[in-house]
Parts: sequence; C-alpha cells; structure tokens
Amino acid sequence: MPAKDAKGREKKKQEKLFLFSRPFAYFAGIPILVRIAIVSESNRQIGGIETYLEAVAPRLLARGHDLAFFPGTDGGDLHRPAIHLPAEILRWPPAAGREAEALAALRAWRPDVLFAHTLHDQKLEAAVQRVAPTVFFAHAYYGTCLSGFKSHWFPAPRVCSRRLGPACLLHYFPHRCGGWNPLTALSLYRLQHERLRNLRACAALVVLSAHMAEEYRRHGFSTHVLPPWFEPDIDSDSDGPVEDEELRLLFLGRLQKLKGPQALLDALPRVAAALPARFARVRCTLAGTGEMEAALRARTAALSAGDARIRVEFPGWVDAAARQAFLRAAHLLVVPSLWPEPFGLVGLEAAAFGVPAVACNVGGVRDWLEDGVSGRLVSATPRALAAGIISAVRDPADYQRLRAGARARVARLDAPAHVIRLEEIFAAAAAGCAVASS
Repeated sequence: MPAKDAKGREKKKQEKLFLFSRPFAYFAGIPILVRIAIVSESNRQIGGIETYLEAVAPRLLARGHDLAFFPGTDGGDLHRPAIHLPAEILRWPPAAGREAEALAALRAWRPDVLFAHTLHDQKLEAAVQRVAPTVFFAHAYYGTCLSGFKSHWFPAPRVCSRRLGPACLLHYFPHRCGGWNPLTALSLYRLQHERLRNLRACAALVVLSAHMAEEYRRHGFSTHVLPPWFEPDIDSDSDGPVEDEELRLLFLGRLQKLKGPQALLDALPRVAAALPARFARVRCTLAGTGEMEAALRARTAALSAGDARIRVEFPGWVDAAARQAFLRAAHLLVVPSLWPEPFGLVGLEAAAFGVPAVACNVGGVRDWLEDGVSGRLVSATPRALAAGIISAVRDPADYQRLRAGARARVARLDAPAHVIRLEEIFAAAAAGCAVASS
C-alpha cells in the first residue's frame, strides 16, 4: 500500500507540473510522466504495427506512463487473436460504428499526447487528433503515394520516388500503380491528400529508417528517426539448424505481389541446380496468407513436378511460437520484396536467431542488413535471389560468419534508447515545444 500511495502522489505531482509548467519542465530536463493514448486501426494481430505495439507498450508502462489503447476497428479478421497488451493499459472497444461515444471516452481520459499508427477513417483520425498533440509513427507510405506501395509495376517492377501530386494521376495507369478504374484513382488521390493534411496537424512525425525520413522530407516534413529496436524475448543461443541434407529457406510475410513471393518461387529451380554438395534438396516455407496464395500453390505444384529436389510448404498465418520454431530451423530468411520496404522488422527477428537474410536492396532494408556481414543484398530478380542464396550457404565457414554477423547486428540494438527517444518526443509534444529532428 505505501508504494501504491507513493505512486499516486507522484502522478498527482506530475499532473500539477504539467498543468502549470510543462514548457519549463521540458527545458529544465525534468522527467515527465505522460498519459499516452495509443491510436491504431486494428484491435487484432495483423502485421508489423501490432507486433511493435505489443513490444513497446509494456516498456512505456514500466517507465511510469499511463497508457490507453484506442483501436479503429476489430481488424477485419475475427480469427486473428487480439493484440496482447498488459492489463494495466486501459483498452476501449473499436471505434467503428460508435465514433461519437469513442471520442467522448478519449476526451474524458484527457491524454497528454496521442501515439498514432494510422486510422483508415480520415474523418475519425482528424477528430481524434484534435483531442491532444499527436506523435504519428509512419510505418509505411501514409499520405505520399496513391497506392501506398511507392512502386511502378509496368513494364517491370521498380521503385517510385515521385512526390505525391497531380502527375501521379498521369502515371497511375501507364505504370500500373493500381487498378483500372479512374474513379478509384481519383478517390485514392483525395484520400492521400486528406492523410497529408492530417499529418501536417501532428506535433511530430517519427520513422524507423533513413529511407522513410527522406520520403517525408520530399513532402516537406521534418522527421525523427527512432533508433532501430528489436528486443527478442527468446533463448536463441543454438548453433543453428540441424544439418540433414536440406537447405531450408523461410519467407515470413503477406502473400501478395509487393512482397515478392513469386520471385522467390521462380528462383528455386536455379537454387536447386546449384546446391552445394552437402544439400540434397531445398525446402522453402512461405509462412503467411494473402491474395496470391492460390496462384503460388499452383506454381509450386509445377515446380515440384519438374524437380524433385524442390519442396514448398504453406503453413498459413503463424503465431509467435510457430514463427520462432520456423526461424530455429531455417538456414536463411529470404526477403524478396519488390516494393521499397519502409524498414523490415522481420530481418531483425531472424537475426536474433542467427539467421542471415538474403534480401532485395530496396527501401529501408539497408538499415538492418549489411551486405556480406549479416546476409546478402541483391537486386529484385529471381536470378539475383538465387545467386544470393547460393552465395550465402556455399562455404560453411562463410555461412557461420554471416550467422555471427546477424547476431552481432541485434546485439548492437539499444531498446532503451528507442523508448527514451520516444519519451523525449512525447514530453516535447505535450509541452507544446519543438524537438530537433534526428
């Protein structure tokens, strides 16, 4: 009880400090506890955003901040588990269909700052941002691209570095940026401009890679590049996969065009043909779901029929325990992305197990993968993917060096630095002060 009373007194003291002297406290360097409302679209585990929130929220809570979670929807897939957050974090029901009630509850909680991670309803997002100063985490190309993929798909896949503007409408059809409906193109254009308008009302914009910082700089934003962070809660000191004459490749992600699973499958015949002598076959695991799954399965049947050394498996969406099991068994993670990955947290997840990555050199991948040290950076073609895979495993001693390099990359990460930088940005936003960009 005394400890609980002391914590209550400290919170009241901080509330008074915030009420009367936020700017003074910030410039004086006085530690400030804040009430943080996390705002995000999904109430369920969908992808990297939810994985990040599950990791960072407990750390902020442990440092004494009050947290609440404001989800936009139930995620669209009721078979997915809910985001796992500590019981101490206030958790509201999804706002969709009850927007007025949700906004009233958010206002009543009186957050000092919002930590926002995308809402699909732009009117709701604008209303939410009026409740408190907003720190927005740009996980992808929010407000900077009609399709959100920053890629042209015709005549061949390539990265687009264009600033969002009227010219994007001219490129939309010739370069197959999206669909064929001109009304869809206009609708997306309006949507992204609404997102840009909402972003300009934010107190701060944070990203994870130098690539994303440059993307938003082109659109007139000053960003804060957070220190890369992945804090594995695992015992990953094994010597690596058991050698059983099978080269095991792992793909973890959505089965959709921009992630490049088709390119990986197309690389497998070249990999099988060039296997080092210690491997008799190659097994490729495509862990994930998506609109390309049926086409990929059909392609797999043809591959297996044409070469008995090729085996491909589709385990579907996998939870954290299954991901770890696959990573423990894998020789290589393959990241065949055709779009410019904003960062690629899966690469650090694999590196924690000493699994090197062979990845397409796009977007923010260079922020976590050093070519020849923790894996191989290659161009986005099946031929290059195959060459990178074989190069990584051809020499056992070189492969072990890549494993060590991958683990060393994770060892250099500083999770506290990430959280501390967030706290600095939150405190400045709540105090109405500017923070120097990084």
